[in-house]
Amino acid sequence: MNRQQTVFMKTLALALILTLVGCGESDLIELQQRELDDARQAAAQEPGVAPANPGAGDSGGETDGGSSTGAGTDTSTNTGGDTSGDSGAGTDAGTDAGTDTGADTGTDSGTGGTTGDTNGGNESEQTPDAIDLGQYELVFSDDFRGTSIDPVKWNTALDWGPDLVIYDQQQYYVDVQNEPDFGYNPFSFDGEQLTISAIRTPENLRAKANEQSWLSGVLTTAGHFDVTYGYMEARVDLPTGKGIWPAFWMLSSEFEGLKPELFIMEFDGARPERIFHNYNYQDADGNLRSPGQWEVDVAGVSEGFHTVGVAWSPEELMFYVDRQPRYRIIGENVASQNMYMILNLAMGGVWTGITDDTTDSPAALVIDYVRAYRLK
Repeated sequence: MNRQQTVFMKTLALALILTLVGCGESDLIELQQRELDDARQAAAQEPGVAPANPGAGDSGGETDGGSSTGAGTDTSTNTGGDTSGDSGAGTDAGTDAGTDTGADTGTDSGTGGTTGDTNGGNESEQTPDAIDLGQYELVFSDDFRGTSIDPVKWNTALDWGPDLVIYDQQQYYVDVQNEPDFGYNPFSFDGEQLTISAIRTPENLRAKANEQSWLSGVLTTAGHFDVTYGYMEARVDLPTGKGIWPAFWMLSSEFEGLKPELFIMEFDGARPERIFHNYNYQDADGNLRSPGQWEVDVAGVSEGFHTVGVAWSPEELMFYVDRQPRYRIIGENVASQNMYMILNLAMGGVWTGITDDTTDSPAALVIDYVRAYRLK
């Protein structure tokens, strides 16, 4: 019996005993929560594992977006599965972007089917180590020490432009490179970091902003830098609040074949102790496939700066928070084509829900650096 199963059985036994002696409901809930907290802490350094090409019965298999607990540890939750055409976050860029309605959150619940690699590989019994950057060479870096966005490294618009609304998001990304006189610049510099600030759209800018209720910013390296395999990392200070949805992710440069989307980090400002990882691609029939969005409890992740990264190698994606491994995807359908990086501050949408009166304006995503490495 593994550690999580032991904790779970202990919880059930204690719950039964306390119920028989007349324990109050609030006491029982408190006890169960303590046991779950213990399990999370005990498994904190054991990344979950999912297959890159899930099938029925596998962890993250064909659940049509229903919720299932992730295989591997109690620190994470697999909330995606095979979305059967719905996308958790991101877009089918340039072709049918915006036609999907986002993750079908569903209400179904199940337990993951496996912790191993259903493609024939084996999960190591040894907990993976922290990322060792000594194995890598730096091939892209921006420490944002200047006073404006570097046009040699970044675009300030997504490839499909600012007017296409995806996943019911509420923001309009101001393209300051092509519209410097728009009336609002979401990017500011203090000599040490870059801040992307989202504000409620002023009435005089609503028509220019496609009637979107927020103005925000996005950075992409499309056309400037892409890579196949390596380690990508950003150091960020994440904003909290209802509907706030920052992300650090990658899209295929060619956007053909698997059309992969790699979500190194997504964050829901209303769940400030959690980081989400995901990977989507299209199968031969054009169906969207995903091992499932993986939720990791990270105490204090919304307080101050933290690093989020992914080590991408043939048939493996290892996701890191503060350079500690948290989630692993393995299998032949891991992307093997050039991808570029995206960093954005979205507001509202089908995943986070819409913003409300409690959402701060401005909401600020602070970025210390973005870096990419290749194996030496």
